Amino acid sequence: MARKRRPGLRKRGEYWHIEKVIKGHRIYESTGETTYREAEAYYDSRINDIRQVIVYGDRPAVTFEEAVEKFLREDCPTKSLERAGYAFDNVLPFIGDHQIDRVYDDSLAAFREARLDAGVSAGTIDKELGFVRRVLILAARKWRHPNGMQYLSTAPLIEMVKGPARKLNRP
Repeated sequence: MARKRRPGLRKRGEYWHIEKVIKGHRIYESTGETTYREAEAYYDSRINDIRQVIVYGDRPAVTFEEAVEKFLREDCPTKSLERAGYAFDNVLPFIGDHQIDRVYDDSLAAFREARLDAGVSAGTIDKELGFVRRVLILAARKWRHPNGMQYLSTAPLIEMVKGPARKLNRP
């Protein structure tokens, strides 16, 4: 008996693509796979993830880096764009791959230590942490997934670094 093909899984060129609608949510993406079996496994995983979000109300997983990209694209004031980019260049190596709900004060400890060891002033570190705070606050209060859930249930408290805001200039 022949196996039935998955509805919405089509081959375009050498790659398999998903073209499907689940409860009004349209999925139109490449699986990145060239063999049917691997594409089928990706398809099943992707459909299950979307059903968990749409049907069962689970909160979709979002990395901190994805949240930063959304912030820079949609919510960062133009005047602060360059400064925010610099701050996130310093922060992302430490927490960029974390899920957004796994970013909290203790997960930033390695970042604080590394910046202090590099001789950066407390004021500069506080500015960088301020951008992290802003992303987390927007994720908790403003940003919504297609199912209406916030990115975060609540924004965690991020403490600032104690110390002089500027380095003292000594002659």
